[in-house]
Amino acid sequence: MMKFFNKNVWFLVLLIGGFGLFAITYDFNFLNLTGSLNNGLILDVSNGAVDAGSFGMAIFMEAFCSIHMSVFVLIPLSKMISKDNDKKVFIILFLIRVVILLIGDLVSPMTMALFDFFSVFVGAFLVVPISAAVTGTKINHRSNQVIEDDELADEEISDSKLVKELATTGVSDPDVLKKALVMQYADINRAFYTWDTKKLKDLCSYEVYMQYKVLRELYDDTGETPKIEDVDFYEVNLISCKKYENEIFAELIIKYTCIEFVIDQNKNITRGSLDEYKDYTKKLSFSKKISDSVVMKCPNCGASVANDCEACDYCKTELNFKIGDWVLNKETLVYEGIKGKRV
Repeated sequence: MMKFFNKNVWFLVLLIGGFGLFAITYDFNFLNLTGSLNNGLILDVSNGAVDAGSFGMAIFMEAFCSIHMSVFVLIPLSKMISKDNDKKVFIILFLIRVVILLIGDLVSPMTMALFDFFSVFVGAFLVVPISAAVTGTKINHRSNQVIEDDELADEEISDSKLVKELATTGVSDPDVLKKALVMQYADINRAFYTWDTKKLKDLCSYEVYMQYKVLRELYDDTGETPKIEDVDFYEVNLISCKKYENEIFAELIIKYTCIEFVIDQNKNITRGSLDEYKDYTKKLSFSKKISDSVVMKCPNCGASVANDCEACDYCKTELNFKIGDWVLNKETLVYEGIKGKRV
C-alpha cells in the first residue's frame, strides 16, 4: 500500500474542501437575502464587480480540485524535491497554491477556477511524469505515486516465516519454486504475443485469460500486432507461499527488461521502440491444486520425495518437476519505465 502523509496534512487538504462548501453555501444564501436590493446578481468589490454566485462556485471547484491536485501532483512532486522533508515541502507547495488561487479569485473567480481545473490534468499527465524522468524517480504510472525504495521490501516476508510457510506446502526448495514460476510467466508472455489461446487457458485463470483476450482483441481491431524481444528476468523475490485446503498459493515480485513494440499490417512500428529497453516490476499471484498428500514416491527406487523435487535424494533419478498445474491468478503492475538504450 502507498504511504500517504499523516493525519495533520490530510486535515489541511480536507479543511480547504470544507471551506469551499461553506463558501458556496454562504454566497447562495447571501444572494437570496440581497436579491431585492441588487437582483441577486452583483456584489461591488474594489471598483469592480464580482458575481457572488460565480465566486462561491469558483471556491467550490477549487476546493474539489485541491484534493486531486494534492494526491496526484503535489504529493509526488514534494517527494521528488525532498525525500527527507517531503511533508514540509508539500505544505509549502499547498499554501503557495492557495495564495495564488485567492488572488486570482479576487480578479476573475471562474477564470481562475477553470485554470485550476485544467492545471490538475497538466500536472498529473505532464509535470509529474516529466519530473520523474528528469530526476530518475520511479512512480506508479496509474496513481502517480512515488515508489519508495523500501516499499517492495515491506512486502517481503522474513526468511524464517517463509520457511514455515513452505513447510506447510511441501515445497522443499524456494529457488526451485521461483524458477518454475518465472518459467511459467515467460511461457504466458510467449503465449500472449504468439496468441496461443490453448496455452494461455492452461496457464492462467479464467479472469486473467479474459483480460489477455480483451487486450488482444483491441490490437486486432486496429490491425496491429504486439511484439516482444530480449526478455531478461533480473530479479525475483518470493514473498509468500501458503497452503489452503487442497491448493498452494504463491506470490512473488519480478523485475525484468524487454524490447516491446507494436507493428501494423505493413510491419511498420506504430508504438514502442527497437532501441529502448522497457523496465517492469510486477507482483504475480499463482495457485496450484494438489492432492491431500504432498509426499510422492520416486518411480525408480520408491523413496518418499516432496512433490516439487527435481531429483530423488536417494537414487538421484531426475523427477522433472512440472509446472503445468500452476495457474496465474493475478498480475499487478508495480512499476513501468525505461531502462536504457539497446546496444
